[in-house]
Amino acid sequence: MTATEAKTPAGQEPGELVEMAWDPITRIIGNLGVYTKIDFANRVVAECHTTSSLFRGYSVFMKGKDPRDAGFITSRICGICGDNHTTCSVYAQNMAYGIKTPPLAEWIINLGEAAEYMFDHTLFQDNLVFVDFCEAMVKQTNPSVLARAEKTAAPGRDIHGYRTIADIMRAYNPFEGEVYKEALKVSRTTREMFCLMEGRHVHPSTVYPGGVGTMPQPTLFTDYLSRLISILDFVKKAVAMNDDIFDFWYEALPGYEEVGRRRVLLGCWGAFQNPDVVDYRYETMTTWGRAMHVTPGIVVDGKLLTTDLVDINLGIRILLGSSYYKDWVGQEEPFVKYDPLGNPVDIRHPWNQTTLPDPQKRDFDDKYSWVMSPRWFDKSSGEHLALDTGGGCFARLYTTALAKMVDTPYVKSTGHSVLISLPKSQRLPEMTLEWKIPRWSNALERDRSRAYFIAYAAAMSLYFLEQAMERMRGGDMRVFAEFDVPDDAIGCGFHEAVRGILSHHLVIRDRKIANYHPYPPTPWNGSPRDSYGTPGPYEDAIQNTPIFEENGPDNFKVWTSCARCAASIPVCRAECTCTSAAVAPSRRSTRRCSAHPMGEQPDLQRLADTAVEPRLARLDAVLGQLEQTPGRTAELALEAVEILTEVYGEALARVTDLAADDPRALDRLTDDELLRHLLLLHRIHPDPLERRVARAVDDLRPQLRTQGAEVALVGLQGEVATISLSASSCGGGGAALRDLVREQVLTFAPELSAVDVAAPAPAPALIPVAALWQRPDRTAEATTSEVEQAAGPLALDGTA
Repeated sequence: MTATEAKTPAGQEPGELVEMAWDPITRIIGNLGVYTKIDFANRVVAECHTTSSLFRGYSVFMKGKDPRDAGFITSRICGICGDNHTTCSVYAQNMAYGIKTPPLAEWIINLGEAAEYMFDHTLFQDNLVFVDFCEAMVKQTNPSVLARAEKTAAPGRDIHGYRTIADIMRAYNPFEGEVYKEALKVSRTTREMFCLMEGRHVHPSTVYPGGVGTMPQPTLFTDYLSRLISILDFVKKAVAMNDDIFDFWYEALPGYEEVGRRRVLLGCWGAFQNPDVVDYRYETMTTWGRAMHVTPGIVVDGKLLTTDLVDINLGIRILLGSSYYKDWVGQEEPFVKYDPLGNPVDIRHPWNQTTLPDPQKRDFDDKYSWVMSPRWFDKSSGEHLALDTGGGCFARLYTTALAKMVDTPYVKSTGHSVLISLPKSQRLPEMTLEWKIPRWSNALERDRSRAYFIAYAAAMSLYFLEQAMERMRGGDMRVFAEFDVPDDAIGCGFHEAVRGILSHHLVIRDRKIANYHPYPPTPWNGSPRDSYGTPGPYEDAIQNTPIFEENGPDNFKVWTSCARCAASIPVCRAECTCTSAAVAPSRRSTRRCSAHPMGEQPDLQRLADTAVEPRLARLDAVLGQLEQTPGRTAELALEAVEILTEVYGEALARVTDLAADDPRALDRLTDDELLRHLLLLHRIHPDPLERRVARAVDDLRPQLRTQGAEVALVGLQGEVATISLSASSCGGGGAALRDLVREQVLTFAPELSAVDVAAPAPAPALIPVAALWQRPDRTAEATTSEVEQAAGPLALDGTA
């Protein structure tokens, strides 16, 4: 058993359990679900299971494809880390084809991947994770913490400029806070930097086996450099703000170090190849792996077990456990019995895996997820370790710090920390930041590491730029090496996706793909219980985590710093082991294990008007998802909704029948917005159509008069209402007013097929004669650069 030991104090009696579920977690791609049993009496999560409802199937349909297409196909595995998949696939193909990539191409790929880390981690940290630490959220979940933050000075105020901790929290308020908005601009800039090097975000168009299609020239690197320098102030401030917030959290909430804490079981597969060393030969993989500018390694209980990519590769095991697959062992012959060094390859290694899907009903006592359970076999202990990535950044910094192998002018590992040197920027002086190995592997430290790794990637980018420009000045402009696809070959690529460890294993037979298995961070972090009963890292991090939110079960907010491709996890940010996104709970189960024994019903919690609309919107979204979900379970769920709607409709009809003899009671029913909505929905509203339309117009008239407009009902013809709208010359009667009228009328009479709003044409305005001779001012026009076109509009979820 590799999971963290239970943290429940000895002698503590288990309390009544409340079942709560979040499925799908909506701040990431919508197929991760978290199911828990929470002991609110003892303020702890008693049990957790994580599920995935999506079967990707890439290992199935990749068979028989031309291996040169693998990078383009596998980049579609993820809408967030597509370039990481392309790069990793290229590494695997380089090994299979026997390619040594030209050095300048390696520097260009390193610059592209560094920009991706800066882009993704900024967007995730400041626009998703910090939603859970911002003033607007903490005001709801922990008002006492916010009150303390108002009085606590920010130690890093000379760097970031915010006087108190609460001021920092306000700066992260979604859509309004200064830092929140600045982070979006920085994400845009770093996305442009990526496109300079890899062509298109998030699916690269210029990265291939053998090199890149990016044409090296001085402006390529200076355009990248100018953008990099423009964000360095933000990078430095972000580290200071993160340190201030997380240090305060430990002080304000003693015991918070237990949130998301698990045994230190970290994996990092390395990043940023060293062109002077790497040749992609398996026989030399130990050497060129250790030369990477992020050191690969496996850390167990704070100790570095290995930095050898050969050892890392041979130790990977794919266990099935609680996943929806049949076992291939004993049914399939292994593709690879020995690696190129003569070492035996296990039948459960990705090179030998065969994917045999076995869909069935979800059962938390048996099978419950489409994610398998990858593990790393530790020969010294005999354990199958459920490694996590620490959200990617935590494991990268941890292994690099311990290994003491990275030594550049900008980044140095010391054996216990990582030193990151950033030059003078627009406002702030030269700085050396130090990430130190923390005492715990928990939610806060995973979050903190992300700000430091943004600085790490920025610093390494400066080094990569210097090396690329020096090579270009020396006249070496080669960025591609010719190659042939062999008849038979194997290859493996190791890289770091934004959320952590990423590997691609390739087997070629007769110049076609015979077997291909990509393993990104999500299967490692989000795996279910394995064949030995060991929970996956998400499950382990959430299970037994304490709850610090001040709300009870009836209005539990559940902080959720998730992450795309793996989450920080609901229940008080416990998970945060993977990565990309902060999660937002999507729904709560209403079933109770033993929360309210018979005869002890809780007081009914009434909903304010402001709370009704988002619930109706959520209901529409859930029903839409159900309608698109295949299978008998979804059909039964929709049938249950239809039957329940019919019963509730009949109940409402009986209420209106009882109120029919009391006009005042009937008016009160129809005046209530929620009841009016339901009466219209069930087509039992007591007022006739014309009366409802007239009332809609009457209710709107005072508002329009304040804008210099008059409105009147002209008449009804069938399912079409005609409305007259006139406006004064100063008030205006434009499209916005017409849309307002249509929306109001349809709210009261949704059965109408159309609402015609007639407005008299405004009198023509007088145009000064002199204006006819003036040329239009075109000085404000600006063209969009090719880089900005490639970057495209910035989506909040980080996808193209």
